[in-house]
Amino acid sequence: MKNIVTLMNFVRGVEPRLSMDLYGTTVKQMELTDKFKLKTTYLLQYDAFIQECYAKLFNQKRDYVEVGLWLEIVQPLCEKVGVAWRGREGFAWDYHSHVSMVVGYTETEKAKLIDEAFSEFRKTFGFYPKTVASWVLDSFSVNYMNEKYGIDAAFICREQWGTDGYSLFGGYYNQAYYPCKENILCPAQTEANEIKVPIFRLLGCDPIYQYASKIESGNEIFTLEPITWGDLKAGGSDKNWVDWYFENTFDETRGGAFNYAQVGQENSFGWDRMKDGLIYQTQRIKELKDSDKVTDMFVSEAGRWFKHNFDFSPVCTQTALNDWSNKNKKSIWYNCKNYRANLLFDENGVFVRDCHLFDERYPSRYNKEVCVSPHSIFDNLPVINGLNWSDENVRAGLRLLTADGKPYSPENVSYHENGSTAMVGFSAKGLRYTVVFDENGVEISADKDFTLSFRYASLGDDEKIRKEDEKTVAYEKRGFAYAIKLNSGVINNSNIVSENGKVIIGFERR
Repeated sequence: MKNIVTLMNFVRGVEPRLSMDLYGTTVKQMELTDKFKLKTTYLLQYDAFIQECYAKLFNQKRDYVEVGLWLEIVQPLCEKVGVAWRGREGFAWDYHSHVSMVVGYTETEKAKLIDEAFSEFRKTFGFYPKTVASWVLDSFSVNYMNEKYGIDAAFICREQWGTDGYSLFGGYYNQAYYPCKENILCPAQTEANEIKVPIFRLLGCDPIYQYASKIESGNEIFTLEPITWGDLKAGGSDKNWVDWYFENTFDETRGGAFNYAQVGQENSFGWDRMKDGLIYQTQRIKELKDSDKVTDMFVSEAGRWFKHNFDFSPVCTQTALNDWSNKNKKSIWYNCKNYRANLLFDENGVFVRDCHLFDERYPSRYNKEVCVSPHSIFDNLPVINGLNWSDENVRAGLRLLTADGKPYSPENVSYHENGSTAMVGFSAKGLRYTVVFDENGVEISADKDFTLSFRYASLGDDEKIRKEDEKTVAYEKRGFAYAIKLNSGVINNSNIVSENGKVIIGFERR
């Protein structure tokens, strides 16, 4: 089955920021699980499963329930192993990156904290957890848990910049991949540097609107997260959006190697705020399962399925060929072990909005250093960064232009996948264009020559771009060098001009 869904709720034992019936919320979630009997994974934080009420609830035998570990660091876990608690006064759980996330601790401390969490979990449930998740994990911790405990799968946060102090930007936009040993957000290119644990992304992102929502709408939550967000009319609490997301996500003619969605919610938002969205999503998944359109899997089961089917990170696409907001936008995400890219159709024409190169040698900031900030950053090597290189006047991207320098208005858009290749066709100004993504790069072709305009407002302080020759653009990120190479086409100022109706873009790791 190509369409896979995992229902996963995670369970905190304390919420110091406000009064919250955490256990009561978890009981309501379990009642929903009991009603539909879809395979559901519950991931418990240390401060939850050491409480008798949670231990009793999750030790009741249910063939459709799996338990695993939500690995955030909490005060009782630190105190148990003699690691100093970094949290604020009165906070036994503190969401800041340098406190609750493993990146805030040394490798020795990480090993102690992980060993205690796994040991206490086994005392409570009789086995070690096979599934581990957190908003932020690192390669050391995942590799350690894999080598010592043989975990099947791990989860990290969706693509976002800055939300709650967690920035994970430039990785697989959805589905899963095998991370490299230097950078949890980067897929490995070689077996020697590959951690054989699939990393799944939490909370499915809207392939059109989530990416740049922070600068385009001021909202940041166009995702499957089922909680309500004020007056926002999109996301996992909106039935129309949910139907649209499932329709596009579970189209078996798309998706690359497989299609995937994660449904669920943490208990610390409370039942009243999540119930309508979570109940509706669960009902829809049950309907899709009953009509043989999706397969529900435990998270560990999905991990084992992935490892059985793929030796390296597979090609995964996420597409939206219609628009829930009726603005006629379309979006195609292509992810492979070498790079990711996004092609967007909107009111300004058609352009490559994002492209990030994957290089297993590019290190995380926290490989050897401890995170000391409330804000953590995980990234890859930007070729086009349509979010952080944009401002209110300039949207960064590589745009197709008319002869008079204006954007095209594309028509008759088609999309097709063939193995690891994704092909997009469209018409503009009487010409037919084709964009092809494969694991080596991107090819854009047309009936006659055309121009692509590369625009951005500004770069980050640690980023540089320069033209090296008429075929090469050199980049630098945090002192790490890489480049794009044109196998067809030439660079003319900030434009790329096709040769014989073709631009072929490849990548160079330096």
